[in-house]
Amino acid sequence: MQWFERMHNRYGPQGLQVLVIKMGNAEKGDITEYANNLGIDNPILLGTEHVGDSYGVRVLPATIYVGRDGKVAEKVPGAKEHDELEAKVKKALMPRC
Repeated sequence: MQWFERMHNRYGPQGLQVLVIKMGNAEKGDITEYANNLGIDNPILLGTEHVGDSYGVRVLPATIYVGRDGKVAEKVPGAKEHDELEAKVKKALMPRC
């Protein structure tokens, strides 16, 4: 989560938007407290089973990269290393011809 916050701060001016979807049972206050404790300023939505099914998410955590055209470019199940995430962010931010 903190990696995404740092990437948002670094690549936000280039168009990166980070949206966190919290799946499972959690109270809004608990999520807010968790985010505040980690210094996360990205929007956090409460997801439902329908949201997970809509994006084909079968494993958590999962990262979904959405291109500038609004279409899902890639779904990556499981936790990944920072360098891999950053490389995918850079690729997603590249202009498409």
